[in-house]
Amino acid sequence: MRMTLECMKKGHKKEIWELKIKDEDTIDIHNPAGELVDSFDRGAVVNDFVLPSFVQSVPYLNIPLSGELWAFKISKGDTRKIKQFIDQSVVSDGADSIDSVRKTAMRDLLIGIPLALVGIGISVASFVAASGGAEGGRYTLTTGMIGVGLFWAGKGLYGLNRHKKLMAMSRT
Repeated sequence: MRMTLECMKKGHKKEIWELKIKDEDTIDIHNPAGELVDSFDRGAVVNDFVLPSFVQSVPYLNIPLSGELWAFKISKGDTRKIKQFIDQSVVSDGADSIDSVRKTAMRDLLIGIPLALVGIGISVASFVAASGGAEGGRYTLTTGMIGVGLFWAGKGLYGLNRHKKLMAMSRT
């Protein structure tokens, strides 16, 4: 399976590269001349590729080449194919790898939910204390704490959904 990549690295912008999923275990990267630049096994793809992510403010696919990350524009459909390759890698690594996805998701939830609840609690308590006086008073909104807590909780929910998907893949 071949995918077109548009290089975004300075000095190479707009060059058209190619990512080729050679088999179940290998991804090859070819430069515009068609020469093989690097080959990655499943483990390297899972650990070293940085996929585009709105949440993490990563606009491009980042691939380590020649000791540095190279950024490439990639279509959403091709990004899904790489995610599928990564998910298949996790499933092929066995139950421990799938379980680590669940453990990470639970950790994220256990960070996010209490953080958001504490932020809401502080904000409400501060407002109640401020409104108790005849002339009113000052109160604090902990929007940062609430926002970060909701972010982590959302990340945890996404992880649990991914775990569910990986479990279904492992059964087929």
